[in-house]
Amino acid sequence: MNPTEERPLAVFYEHLEWFRPLFAELDRRGVPYVRLLAHRHHFDPDEQECPYALVVNRMSPSARTRGHADAIPYTLEYLAHLEAIGTNVLNGYQAYRYEFSKARQLGLMARLGLPHPRARGGRRPDLPGGRQAEHRGERRRHPPLQHPGGAASGGRGRRTDAGH
Repeated sequence: MNPTEERPLAVFYEHLEWFRPLFAELDRRGVPYVRLLAHRHHFDPDEQECPYALVVNRMSPSARTRGHADAIPYTLEYLAHLEAIGTNVLNGYQAYRYEFSKARQLGLMARLGLPHPRARGGRRPDLPGGRQAEHRGERRRHPPLQHPGGAASGGRGRRTDAGH
């Protein structure tokens, strides 16, 4: 993969301030690239060939905190399209999905044999069924992890073990 003027590197991103240093370095090195601003981007689902040598996905799930929540599901659709047409993507569809789920992240760490905090997955322990273990008379051995309101990275995930 060598970016060329005909097939440049593409940086798919959401927060310009975070990427000024990367863009400056790419410019300094003379790397052909294009900036794809996630919340203004569009694509043609009929397209069967990607015009980029490599797409670097740096979309942040915390975009919702900056008014770009709609770019998050859009990014998943764009990444799925790129995967379907065989595009080289750094932080592609499968990898990007891990950013949205602490349970998925912990499961991966367990499968890889890596140390990780013990926890229970759950969405809303305050709703019926959310405290299933307690209803069955079991004691919680591990704190539950929650992402309120669909939060993802940078999005107020929290332990909810107070009093349990």
